Amino acid sequence: MQLIGPAEQPFENELDVIQSLVDLEGARILELGCGAAEKTQQLVALAPTLSITASEVDLIQHEKNLANAIERVTFKSYGAEAIDEADASFDGVMMFKSLHHVPLDQLDQAFSEIERVLKPGRCGDPHRRENSFEHND
Repeated sequence: MQLIGPAEQPFENELDVIQSLVDLEGARILELGCGAAEKTQQLVALAPTLSITASEVDLIQHEKNLANAIERVTFKSYGAEAIDEADASFDGVMMFKSLHHVPLDQLDQAFSEIERVLKPGRCGDPHRRENSFEHND
């Protein structure tokens, strides 16, 4: 069963799509809801000058992330609805299948926060199409 999209929809690797849309060299990226940081590790490996701030609200997972340092990655603990970062400080904001964890009554606040921390003219990818990926088949 496919919930969103055309009947024929090609499967595309998320990292390939990101690379096609965003110049990662020298970029400063915020990843919200990084979980165990699998995508974080894959992302940072794509560009030697990329730096990532990876945030996770689960304090147990956050402690695990801190114990497993990744070069050019800073781990922090906050949610999308209260991003503890300066205005216009990131080239991109990403959420890999974590947007659904934001409480509905705080969703507008989360999008406002994402917009606030993005540099002017930069992009965010909160994966609003979460239900179109193969893990939901």
